[in-house]
Amino acid sequence: GEYHSLVLLQDGRVFGFGRNVHGELSNPFTFSYSSPNPNPFCVSCTLPSGALPLAVAGGGAHTVILAWNAVSHRNVTYVVGGG
Repeated sequence: GEYHSLVLLQDGRVFGFGRNVHGELSNPFTFSYSSPNPNPFCVSCTLPSGALPLAVAGGGAHTVILAWNAVSHRNVTYVVGGG
């Protein structure tokens, strides 16, 4: 993203660090995290049960996660943040 970074791990977890002013890290507390942060926020932990992230992208003030939904058996796009 413009002021945040994202990491997609092999196990499907997505972590983000950096600015969270618009909720782009999927954290309800909108404030900035220092970068690099040894304890980044788990963005994918806020997704519905059964969602397995496949790809992630950061925009100016938002994060987009493409995930496989094991419940509906289809790909679903999740967007957090604003802007």
